[in-house]
Amino acid sequence: MVIHEICVLLVCSSRKTQANHYRFPN
Repeated sequence: MVIHEICVLLVCSSRKTQANHYRFPN
């Protein structure tokens, strides 16, 4: 389902954003 793909993308993006928060906290 498309929802499953979106969830996977959200997990990947959330991990990247967590790593970016250490460099660029907003």
